[in-house]
Amino acid sequence: MNPLIQSRVSVLLSSALLWSSFLSTTLGQTVAQDPKGTQEEVLRISTDLVQTDIIVLDNKGQNVKGLNRDQFELLVDGQPQPISFFESVETGSSQESSRLAAGRGQNETGAQRQLTLGAIPGRSFIFFVDDFHLSSEGIQRTSDLLNNFVADMGDDDQALVISPSGQIGFLQQFTDNKTALKLAASRLKYQAQAVPASSFRRPMTVGEALAIERNQRSVIEYKAREYIDDMGLERDPSSKPSTNIVGGVVVAPKTGDPGKTERQMTAETAVKAEARNIVFQANAVSEAVFSALEFVARGAGQVPGRKLFFFISDGFQFDIRSPQTTARLSRVIDSAARSGVAIYTVDSKGLTIGNVTAAQNTFSDIAIGGTGGKNHDPSTDATSVSLDSDSAVKEVLRTLAADTGGRAILNRNDLESGIKQILKETESYYVLAWKPLAVESGKPKFNMLKVSIKGQPGLRVLARKGFYSAGPPPLADNKPTPKESKAPALKPSETELRAAITSAFPRRQLGLASYTTYSNETADTYKIITFADLANYQLKPGAGSKAGEVDFYVVLLNDAGKSITSIGQKVNIAETSAQPFRVTATLPNMLPPGLYQVRVAARDALSGRIGSSFQWIEVPKFKQGELAVSSLILAEVTGRAGEALALDAERRFARSSSMLIQMFVYNALASNGVPDVAITLQVLQAGKQVIGSRPQSISAQGVTDLVRLPYGSEIPLSALAPGRYTLKVTANDRVAKTSASQYLNFTID
Repeated sequence: MNPLIQSRVSVLLSSALLWSSFLSTTLGQTVAQDPKGTQEEVLRISTDLVQTDIIVLDNKGQNVKGLNRDQFELLVDGQPQPISFFESVETGSSQESSRLAAGRGQNETGAQRQLTLGAIPGRSFIFFVDDFHLSSEGIQRTSDLLNNFVADMGDDDQALVISPSGQIGFLQQFTDNKTALKLAASRLKYQAQAVPASSFRRPMTVGEALAIERNQRSVIEYKAREYIDDMGLERDPSSKPSTNIVGGVVVAPKTGDPGKTERQMTAETAVKAEARNIVFQANAVSEAVFSALEFVARGAGQVPGRKLFFFISDGFQFDIRSPQTTARLSRVIDSAARSGVAIYTVDSKGLTIGNVTAAQNTFSDIAIGGTGGKNHDPSTDATSVSLDSDSAVKEVLRTLAADTGGRAILNRNDLESGIKQILKETESYYVLAWKPLAVESGKPKFNMLKVSIKGQPGLRVLARKGFYSAGPPPLADNKPTPKESKAPALKPSETELRAAITSAFPRRQLGLASYTTYSNETADTYKIITFADLANYQLKPGAGSKAGEVDFYVVLLNDAGKSITSIGQKVNIAETSAQPFRVTATLPNMLPPGLYQVRVAARDALSGRIGSSFQWIEVPKFKQGELAVSSLILAEVTGRAGEALALDAERRFARSSSMLIQMFVYNALASNGVPDVAITLQVLQAGKQVIGSRPQSISAQGVTDLVRLPYGSEIPLSALAPGRYTLKVTANDRVAKTSASQYLNFTID
């Protein structure tokens, strides 16, 4: 046995003790712990400082580290600005939160640090899959990309997969659970209804419609000629000119086609109406995409650290003259800046050769006269529009990336290599902060931002192009439907709690850390207990046992987002209580095997602050011969006299302490009536083993329930440096020759 890992089986007497005596802290009891860290959006507009993060690359695209403050030049609206704060930050490091807070002039101690109770250090990835503008082939390439990425995610990484169509549904949320992320990727399907519907036999593209809306005569004429041909409006060539008699005088028949002008006008009217319809549809879809992007960009500000945001799309066109649509795009860029989000756009089409294909039907064999003269070839216009559209659909990808400080990944068949390149480029970044310029009254002003490295023009700086002096005014809300209008009004507190429970992003105003355990006690169902620690709440002096009041809510959902059970209650907090404050909730329903999520939200009645936390749990099958393990229970052992052991919901430990591990092994087979199970413990950091134990046999002596074998060990932590680690516990059934593992992250302060 590794000397750093000591057996502690004796503390486990029974299932009841493990999940009742050891863990149970009744509603209202407290567990004194050190307050934890805080995090706000990366870019903060205030009277103190404006802050932004940047990436510096060399001419080979490699991340440049080791630069100092004096090497940077900062211009705001063309005017040099002194840099008030400078810091180099490693992405996903445990110090990332405190260094970003320092850039805002904050000291990450005291009550401010309690805001991120439960926040997970590490890298955060957002995959915004624009399924409104993805071909069926693009959907497949994107699904493959996501599955490969999830398989390679680090232990401390979390990701969000989201789409504007909402087809991913409940699974659109930040999580480190790979099963949930892969399930989200599997729900991506081609959205045929998002393609603008054309009534023409030869469908009108968005590029053609935009050209027609701009009154480009050559395009109007060739589309009108197509319409005339497709609708059979040509005059019957076998008919003869009619003979007219006017006043008894025979008038010679007219030559040419007197109906040509009329047919042309009819066709052009139809073409322009079709163009308006196509542009309207395209703008509506584009606005929906930008609206969803804005929602995600704003929500990302609640996630600690720098977020890597990948916008995956085939690209699209919209009418830049539409105020509503362009306003949405501006809000996306501003929201990204305020939330510290750089958008990296990924062209899911892959490599294109900048040419048209036969499928685009642009080389018409119908020749008509027009602005180009009698030798004018309309196919030239069709080809030109198609080529222009191929470039124009990528312009939105270039704009989103350039204006938010990201980069566009275009013309790559290997999307995965492009993502890996971005990960390499963004492994570290610099944070700059400066005093804002005076803000004049009136509507928000966009301040141009430019950052460069003095004397090194070969270095490339990725930084957002600017920021608004204040947030843009809100767009008008949609009117409620008749059904919504008749619904009973909710109290503001209920509305806020519901929004927190259903949001894709955890709330961090009120400190909240939670951990949900499952254990089997009877038959094939599992008992669920949620432990939550609350911090940063307010107390009313002199109010005694009711100095504080928190609305507390827990909901358990299946992988389709359907509520299985929930608990809601008001919790009173005594004035003498220490922070964090422990709340324990035993959910009433016994669960069958499956993938579930527990969502916890709390609202402080005095301050109105809200905190929330989400956790996926995978409940295993409970069947004879199918080895499984319970949730891992971690507690801190300090050695102080009279110490009461209790589960640590946030799993943060001091180096001077030990970590107690407890769990159950289920359904091990027996040889001669005795099971033979060995436990192996590993402590990992960045996927590499730091501590490992030899296999430890579970003693069945004195255990009456051989189907549920208790196990416990204690790991002294003095040999571990401060940082983030992963505990891996593996149970090996040496009779059945099967194994089962559990993973759990923890932090050493």
